[in-house]
Amino acid sequence: MNETGFCYDEANYLNMANFYTGLDPYFIYYSCYLDPDDTASSIGVATVTLRSHLRRKLIHFQAQPACAHHNDSVVYLQRGDVRAALRIMDTVPPYETCNMDISNNYDFGASHVISQSDNFKKVINAGKSAALFYGDLDTLCNAVHGAQFAANLGLSEITPLRSYNDNEQLPSTIGFLTQYKGLDVLTVRGAGHFVASSDEKPKEALQVFVNFINKTSYDTPVPHDIPYVPPSPVEANWTAAPWLITNLPNLDEPLRSKHYTGYLEISGTRKLFYWYVESENDPSGDPVVLWLTGGPGCSSLYGLFLEMGPLRAKNYGSNIERNKWTWNRVANIIYLDAPAGVGFSVDLDPAGNHVFTDDEVAHDNFLAVTKWFEKFPERRKNDFYVAGESYGGTYVPMLSALLLKGFPQFKGMLIGNGCMDDRLLYNSLVGYNYEHTFIDERQYRSALHKCCPNNSTYGCDFYKMSLDNSNPCYNDSLSLNQANVLTGLDPFFLYYTCRLDEPDAPSNQRSAVLNTHLRKYSRTEATVACAHYNDTTVYLQREDVRRALNIPSIVPKYESCNEDIAKTYDLTKTHYITQHNNVRSIVEAKKKVALFYGDVDSMCNAIHGAQFASELGLELKSPQSIYTDQQQKPPTIGFITQYDGLDFLTVRGAGHFPASSSEKPKEALQIFVNFLRGTNYSTPIDHVNPTPPVPSGPWTTNSVPTTTKNGSSMKYFHLTLVLIFLIMLGE
Repeated sequence: MNETGFCYDEANYLNMANFYTGLDPYFIYYSCYLDPDDTASSIGVATVTLRSHLRRKLIHFQAQPACAHHNDSVVYLQRGDVRAALRIMDTVPPYETCNMDISNNYDFGASHVISQSDNFKKVINAGKSAALFYGDLDTLCNAVHGAQFAANLGLSEITPLRSYNDNEQLPSTIGFLTQYKGLDVLTVRGAGHFVASSDEKPKEALQVFVNFINKTSYDTPVPHDIPYVPPSPVEANWTAAPWLITNLPNLDEPLRSKHYTGYLEISGTRKLFYWYVESENDPSGDPVVLWLTGGPGCSSLYGLFLEMGPLRAKNYGSNIERNKWTWNRVANIIYLDAPAGVGFSVDLDPAGNHVFTDDEVAHDNFLAVTKWFEKFPERRKNDFYVAGESYGGTYVPMLSALLLKGFPQFKGMLIGNGCMDDRLLYNSLVGYNYEHTFIDERQYRSALHKCCPNNSTYGCDFYKMSLDNSNPCYNDSLSLNQANVLTGLDPFFLYYTCRLDEPDAPSNQRSAVLNTHLRKYSRTEATVACAHYNDTTVYLQREDVRRALNIPSIVPKYESCNEDIAKTYDLTKTHYITQHNNVRSIVEAKKKVALFYGDVDSMCNAIHGAQFASELGLELKSPQSIYTDQQQKPPTIGFITQYDGLDFLTVRGAGHFPASSSEKPKEALQIFVNFLRGTNYSTPIDHVNPTPPVPSGPWTTNSVPTTTKNGSSMKYFHLTLVLIFLIMLGE
């Protein structure tokens, strides 16, 4: 390539964008935390490999990837007693992982890294076995290029792309396998550049290795025992109406602010349950935020116990503990179970099986807000916001549009991983699935050639094809769009793995949301991976907990989602097609709006969110840039684009529920705090100091609050990057 000119610079920029982000290119969702005792290492494997990669591109700066620290192995192998045990002579220098002199002087002028096609063909034609496996989160030697390399060898395809599994985990999918004559190509889900390391996927790497050596199916497991822990039994009971909670069973410390539960009567038969959590900072001055979980048909208590709320259930519901990243450190939050029949909310209509529509739910939620402020009139002077997630991309804008009339305290809305526009969501998912190697390369090329005029996904409307089952590209459209579901992975968090010792729960939120999507295209319903009873469900089904919350006995046992509501919800009258007009009206009313997305959620993916924000036609105030947390490495939380009246953000390495403990709770709190305060999203949250715990006291039936002002070593998160590993073995 000509090393000067516009195209040379552009090509280098596009190819090396992964370096410019400041992320770890070996494992883009890896974060390490800064510790003064950690020292950076300029001679580690990651640093040497990165610099070699750059030198091959004629780039000569001394790059050092994030988290390039001395590791325990180097320190151990430099010890005198260890050297003596290994009979290392005194003339041998201290051990280092890499020799920088060799690396810096390595002659790439005659390098064969340009292509190994000829060597592969020689090995395979000689009757030898070959396998390539890649962690799918490595950007240096990425899995897509490996799949393309294999496809271009011209070998006969024996087995098209399929998942290979470990049936001792959920989702069972380890990764994806394509088999050619003489060559196996595998990906390892959620692994980076060093698949077999203890921080990535060591068990899965061993399964790949053993089955390659033994020439057995890659599905053959490596034995591993998993203990079974039975769930706690649950009961139901009734006490009285709106309730000040003074004690929660098995909470490991006193509540740090006042909690209230109660019902809001929408009609003679419909009663919506709320759980109101006062701010730990200043209840009289901090904003009031209404939280709506999506589904449709899922409980907002999912948010209280598993995401941004102050509580976390543990050990199959046997105890609960505090969540230090709770959003009520800076706000009063109402968790509303809606529509009637969801969670602890009830519909007492004897006919039952009510079919809800978006307009009806928005109307009921509006009445609920009105009645809540009647119960807590002292909060009418506080700023009020509406927030939600998932199908909340419909709930929140529709309710917010109604609040524009007659609610001057309404200040804006915040939506996490919202499904905002059906067309954009559908089309963006095709590219998303391809980039995650969920689609067979030959199938993808065939579909583009057949269905897309320019042989490209750009401008190719797969959504339109999906609306007409007589369209010759109808089946291709569905197959490409739903590849994320058909893989067997958790489409809400592609790199999440759960254990098989948890009992199935048909009402899990993941399954409810997934089947709403499938029903839109007349597809068979499915149970998503990890659709289990979680600790919260077991805890909230306990008799003593129901009594503490003052839940009437007529209310059925708690489930995180109501499957009947989800299945019968009238999608023919849905506003889910697009929320363009509602969001525009809210922005034009000078209310604050923010959309944030975990970037490994495939159900309501970040790409469609970015496209939705762009298509609103708002003035661009600040083009895409990173926002950070300087207390971690790499500091990048995600990316932000700001329009006049709307902020769009991504959260690196988060799925459908960024605020949950298993995703990015600290980062989600930082977004929330800065959204409310109108400050830069890189502003840290260190200054948010919760008040001392509120002492527990005797139970009371008082439902009206009295307002008081309440006033060392590096840690590793789960890693997610890509490793190429090649093993060639003579038969």
